[in-house]
Amino acid sequence: MNEALFAQLLFELNMDSKSILESKLILESSLELQQALQNPVVTIKEKHSIIEKLFPESMQSFLKVLCDHHKMQDFFDIVQIWKERTLFEQNILKATLYCVTEPEKTTIEQLKTFLCQKEKKQRIILEIKKDASLLGGFVLKAGTKEYDRSLKTALKEMKKTLCGGERA
Repeated sequence: MNEALFAQLLFELNMDSKSILESKLILESSLELQQALQNPVVTIKEKHSIIEKLFPESMQSFLKVLCDHHKMQDFFDIVQIWKERTLFEQNILKATLYCVTEPEKTTIEQLKTFLCQKEKKQRIILEIKKDASLLGGFVLKAGTKEYDRSLKTALKEMKKTLCGGERA
């Protein structure tokens, strides 16, 4: 089984998202725990015992199956795929706004409204990342689309035009 199939299983089991995210936090908090659950020298029985002691009851069977199939190293990827599928099913789009300085709340809301209409989504989750290399403006990435309104790109285009086309 690959990550996508395990993520599909997690989705179809209709697991409580709180339990999934709590399990992720537990694993993220301890490199030693991750290593123990992935180590082939640690017996399956020992791994199951660790899971029963540390993780939410609703996630224990799923985590045991991952251990049994030697797939604990894929847990974070599985959760990421599950999150994306959950957002898709809820008609929510995750987007990233790259900018030099964080825009005002009204501008953020306008960008979200634009994306909702353009991408036909009910809601947008917008992550903001600062990027000084843009010089000004912004780059908005949503799914496979990119809306580049940065000063850096505008200057590149201007240079292309002034230099006679292809050379830049």
